[in-house]
Amino acid sequence: MKLVLGIPDDTEYPLELTTMPKVFRAGEKVEFTFRIVDPRTNKTVDHFEIVHDKLFHMFVARPGFTVFPA
Repeated sequence: MKLVLGIPDDTEYPLELTTMPKVFRAGEKVEFTFRIVDPRTNKTVDHFEIVHDKLFHMFVARPGFTVFPA
């Protein structure tokens, strides 16, 4: 993969995220369901390129980004 300065695609793809249960606390099991939408077609994205050996990267941070696990 050739490194490119900045984000190659200037279009943002909206992320719809739901959790089950809707409200949860640290240490509880949570199921995340997400949908990424192509803004041009409004269809669900179902093909991902492998980057850094993964199809998808997800980062979860608390409000204010005061804690980020190493």
